[in-house]
Amino acid sequence: MDLKTFIHSRRGAASELARRLGVSKSYVSQMANGKTPISPRRAVEIEEHFPEVTRKEMFPNDWARVWPELR
Repeated sequence: MDLKTFIHSRRGAASELARRLGVSKSYVSQMANGKTPISPRRAVEIEEHFPEVTRKEMFPNDWARVWPELR
């Protein structure tokens, strides 16, 4: 599941993710809406906290290049 879908499907997800990452809720919203790019490091953190939001979904075009171990 991508970040935007996850946030919209689960009440309070943006707030919880922001708290766990130590960032603002608006920053999470910007990442989810594509206004702020998600760094590979941040993608790993997101997936660690919410396994249903995968790196493959957050990086659909180049996940294999960034994380070849996921192949």
